[in-house]
Amino acid sequence: MLDRTLLIVAPRLEGSYIDERPLPKPTRYSRPRARKRHKAKQPRGMWNSGQSCHLSAIITALSALPALRHWISNQPPLHNAPIVPLTHSILQAACGTEEHNVAIDPRPTLSLLERDGWKSRFAQDAHETLLRVLELVEDHVEEPRQALVQTQSVGCLVRDERQLTHCIGRTKVVMEWKRERKPPYTSTTASWSHCFQCGYTTPLVLTDSPMMVVSATAEREKPLASLISHTMFSKTQVHMRCEGCGENCAHLHCSEVWRFPKVLITLVQRGMYGARGVSISRAKVWFNDSISIYGPYGRGQRRRELRYGLRSVVRHVGGASGYKSHYDCIVRCPEATGWGLCGVDSKPKWWRVDDARVMASCMRQACESSHVYLTLFELEDDVYKTH
Repeated sequence: MLDRTLLIVAPRLEGSYIDERPLPKPTRYSRPRARKRHKAKQPRGMWNSGQSCHLSAIITALSALPALRHWISNQPPLHNAPIVPLTHSILQAACGTEEHNVAIDPRPTLSLLERDGWKSRFAQDAHETLLRVLELVEDHVEEPRQALVQTQSVGCLVRDERQLTHCIGRTKVVMEWKRERKPPYTSTTASWSHCFQCGYTTPLVLTDSPMMVVSATAEREKPLASLISHTMFSKTQVHMRCEGCGENCAHLHCSEVWRFPKVLITLVQRGMYGARGVSISRAKVWFNDSISIYGPYGRGQRRRELRYGLRSVVRHVGGASGYKSHYDCIVRCPEATGWGLCGVDSKPKWWRVDDARVMASCMRQACESSHVYLTLFELEDDVYKTH
């Protein structure tokens, strides 16, 4: 099924913004830092990507993915440091074993990534680390490809593990597309146009385009789900010349995503809904623990429902300036279900992971936060329904 794909949709991970307000002119009594900032506009907000708390929060949020935990568990120990500290600090914290006051050290994970062949342009850059881990999940944690290529027919789409063969109805238009190494935040989009005069349909065109999902409003689930739905499915009428009859008429241009992501990462830039400055923003970002996306599928009267469940939330706590901010992560325990044979399970379902301690948390702290920075959703159900 399409839910087995490991393509990942992620926004452009730029957690900083440029403060356009004029800065006060430095005087002879100003600090040297103020003089440097006045010469060139530096990014403010969530810019301190080199802090240990930022790296720890990003790695802990990604540890909610079973594929990443499986990859880390199968890695051999490092030549100068064992893998035990990493297992106890990251994996055990994500699985929610117990509360402890142990600082989360991101250096073992960075060492594993460097041993895998990753060279960071900037030392300890959290955004680069996030993209590299997503590439690792997509490239190295896939199911082993079998010797015989197995094809699977899904509507008018015939899919195999190595290439995609698309057939449009009973016509002879057949296009083959072979996936190359591309960024993990791209997805395959199919588009075509239909003429109302003669009924001619242009051949299917496949494009790989990044899908940016950014929620900048302090609302509930509806705006985020609507934004994703409009990004995945869009129908617009364009005036162009038909290739079949040659008349100038209105065409119905349709675009649809054929390969849906397994992991959905949404970025909420605090500079968009909060106050720009060092003061703490009082605005709150509300979202649910799961979002449902509805859209058409194929050419029949079928409807597709995608349900993504919340796995982790990276929060930005503190002032908006880079040197006064702090990051923590609220991650969902993958093993805990919340209910047991004797009622409510005593094992907490949510854990708050800091760079100094790990403590039990709740879903309310994850879903109702005034300093949300990054959310990670994972595909739970991929259901095909008929009208």
